[in-house]
Amino acid sequence: MKISEQRSAFVIFGAAVWAGGLPSPALVRRIEGAVRMAGETQGGYFIVTGGLGSFPPSEAEVMKRELIRRGVPASEIYLEETATNTLESVLRVVPIIRGLPTYPRNIFAITDTYHQWRCRLLLWLFGVSTCHAKLSSGYSTNGIVRWSLLYMREALAIPKDLIVLAIRRLVIGKSSIAA
Repeated sequence: MKISEQRSAFVIFGAAVWAGGLPSPALVRRIEGAVRMAGETQGGYFIVTGGLGSFPPSEAEVMKRELIRRGVPASEIYLEETATNTLESVLRVVPIIRGLPTYPRNIFAITDTYHQWRCRLLLWLFGVSTCHAKLSSGYSTNGIVRWSLLYMREALAIPKDLIVLAIRRLVIGKSSIAA
């Protein structure tokens, strides 16, 4: 296969689903960002991750539905609909990425800016190199206080995720972590 034939992969991390199965504004931003980026890179694989939150269906199922509505072929969408947090999402999408028909030329972590650096770090820890994904930030709809809290939450989540991974490695063993 020629390098030019390699496709990109867009890993879209979940966000809230509202009553009636409607995507939250954050989920819409992520979906639209992935579709826009796919248009700029001649398409690719879409890996959607996110389990069931407060309202059905799963975040991944809503993303699949919305991607199809925006013209993405269902055959290009890979679902991971059991994860309920970022670390679980990463642990479950790594095997999906490795099992794609061709290994992607570029892999993009599609999520809000405050969340992207943690997603990319966790993927990198499992040997998956990613590229920066340019998305609209959502800052204007969230405001400075909420946006600041979201960044602080991410700063606290990194050490927690690293501790969880270290414990998993000690208890379960390296081979069973994102095998």
